Amino acid sequence: MGTGELEGAKQKYVAALRLLPGNHKEWEAATWIYVAIGDTHFRIGDYDKAFKCFSNAVQCPRGLGNPYIYLRLGQI
Repeated sequence: MGTGELEGAKQKYVAALRLLPGNHKEWEAATWIYVAIGDTHFRIGDYDKAFKCFSNAVQCPRGLGNPYIYLRLGQI
């Protein structure tokens, strides 16, 4: 993501999400992976997909009440 390869970064984040066992929304790592995917969509300008990712992040551990997630949701 830092090199500007947004599509490649998104694919790696999605692959990381798929590595989580069981219900991935039970893992705190899923919170940050959804945030990373959402940030990628946000930077691309695909706000519908970004909104879905940040909405998913809120449903994961430590997502509810996270100020960064709410900031992005507000920006979208």
